[in-house]
Amino acid sequence: MNLKDPQRPGVDALISIADGMSVSIDWLVGRGDDATRGEFSKEDYAVFCQSAILHVLIRVMDAVKKHPDTAIDAENGRIQGYELHEIAAVGMLDFMAIVDRQSGHPNRPKDYFKRSYATMSRWVEGDLKAFVKWDK
Repeated sequence: MNLKDPQRPGVDALISIADGMSVSIDWLVGRGDDATRGEFSKEDYAVFCQSAILHVLIRVMDAVKKHPDTAIDAENGRIQGYELHEIAAVGMLDFMAIVDRQSGHPNRPKDYFKRSYATMSRWVEGDLKAFVKWDK
C-alpha cells in the first residue's frame, strides 16, 4: 500500500478478496459501512420469515389457550392487550434475530433453506391452497 503508483486489483481479484473476507466489495474499497455480502437468497429469507411468523402464531395460540375468553380483542385490534403493530414488531425482531443467528453459521447444511422453501411451496400448492384463500 505504500508503493508509489501501486497497481489496483481487477474486479475478479476484488470479488475473491471480498468473498474470502465475507464482506461486500463496497466495504472493501471503503464505500460503505455494510460488511455483509448478501449471503442469503430470496428463498432463505422466505424461510426466515415463515419461522418468525410461526413464532408469533405460537405466542398467540398460547395466549388463547391460557385466556380463551380475553386473549383476542378483535373489536379493538388487540391480542393479549397488545396492539397489532406491537405484535408485528415482535415478529420483525424475531426475523432479524433468525437472520443474525444464521449469518455465517458453520454447521448449516448446504442448501438447507432451499430444501425448506421447496417443502413450504409444496404445502401451499397442495392441501393448503384452500387455507391461503380462507378469508375470501
